[in-house]
Amino acid sequence: FHSFFGFVRDYHVQLDDPAAEAARLLKMGRWVPIARRLKEVRALLIDEISMVSADKLDVMYDMVRQTLIGAQQPCMLYAFGDFLQLPPTQGSMAFMAKCWRPVFGTAVLELTRVHRQTDHKLIGAIQDARWGHCSPKVETLMKERAVTDERYKVLEHTVLHIMPRHEDVTEHNKKCLLRLS
Repeated sequence: FHSFFGFVRDYHVQLDDPAAEAARLLKMGRWVPIARRLKEVRALLIDEISMVSADKLDVMYDMVRQTLIGAQQPCMLYAFGDFLQLPPTQGSMAFMAKCWRPVFGTAVLELTRVHRQTDHKLIGAIQDARWGHCSPKVETLMKERAVTDERYKVLEHTVLHIMPRHEDVTEHNKKCLLRLS
């Protein structure tokens, strides 16, 4: 969404009113091609909505609205994602946006069929963990996969790691890269 709407990497909303912020951006020369592109948009699909902050979603919505004034067709807006996954790096979650209720109301479609896993014990444990429940399923899964420190040293560079913090990922990746050289 950053490149599509012309937001630079460290873009921060500057005005409290999303409509005023959108108007401010659209008046700037660098947003002329973006405004031209937005005039043609009839359906906007935003994936990984959990990573979009509320203030940016409001600005995006107002940018689309302002560029479509007088257009024959409105723009349909769809959002996909899982709010139990990664949040935005800064700001509130998208469902806190001023535009959320007018655009989406309370309608939510929850996909419940798991396509990438077939082990029902694993699926159940993952679902419990997603909701923050350290259930017996989660405990069993963790015990089944636990290894001693000695065994881990053998496996450390050959297994997939799921880590809760970017710092942990960076440190692990550095260790693996150093082993290559």
